[in-house]
Amino acid sequence: MGVVLVGGLLRQRPLPEIDPFNFLPRVTQPVLMLNGRYDQNYVVDLQQKPFYRLLGTPLEHKEHYLDETSHFVSRSVFTSKFVGWLDRYFGVPGRESTGVDTPNPATSHPSGG
Repeated sequence: MGVVLVGGLLRQRPLPEIDPFNFLPRVTQPVLMLNGRYDQNYVVDLQQKPFYRLLGTPLEHKEHYLDETSHFVSRSVFTSKFVGWLDRYFGVPGRESTGVDTPNPATSHPSGG
């Protein structure tokens, strides 16, 4: 499980060994992505959405939340979304099971292997 706090694609094309186009499709774990709607460092349509779409995580196990802020997500939003995400995948403290089937990286790789 992963949480991306204020992220997206870079404006310049990186070297192949660190290019998100090469590794984001291999990410299959649940991912929560938290960004500001008015972020000028990671523009929603140019950097945030393409990053999110490239993730290999099944749609039901990824979420892109846009806070009504600029580059930083407010502490209250971060806390509530992050704790909710943890509860979804690890269970609410004091309960036995979450009831959510998390993807198995060994069986859910985009290449089938």
